[in-house]
Amino acid sequence: MFDYAVLVHTRCENFAMSDTRDIDQLIATVNALEDFDGAVSSLRLLVDIDKHAAVKLALEVLIQQRGDVYFQASCFDVFYSASLPRALEYINENANDVDVYLLGTMMSNVVEDIGIIQYHPEIEDTVIVLKKAAMSRSSDEIMKIKHKLDWFNQTYS
Repeated sequence: MFDYAVLVHTRCENFAMSDTRDIDQLIATVNALEDFDGAVSSLRLLVDIDKHAAVKLALEVLIQQRGDVYFQASCFDVFYSASLPRALEYINENANDVDVYLLGTMMSNVVEDIGIIQYHPEIEDTVIVLKKAAMSRSSDEIMKIKHKLDWFNQTYS
């Protein structure tokens, strides 16, 4: 079986920032959803080449709920690292409605940023949103993200 992730990583060295064909190929790889690992690798490379396009594409995946929840969570990770303000906005607007696994991913990202909260006080508002979203979930859902929720609660108690 062909390994898209290896191809994408190998091609990274050959990308020219201005070559829109390469950007289009990365976007096509993400949109194809044939190989989730290759698609996420392509999205990560796209951040380095065209951050705006990568953020837009990751947001589309999230809004349209494309792929499985694990793919969406990986796209959220890329989205969060590429555009903190837009990711916080997405969390604030969607935390109550996303799959519980994605909610856990959101919590993990916010926990990892505890060290920058003094520079980004808007994270505190997002913490409140995430706490409320977790409280609205069923006990069965909470069990799926228990370790992430515990880590989140310990960090933001």
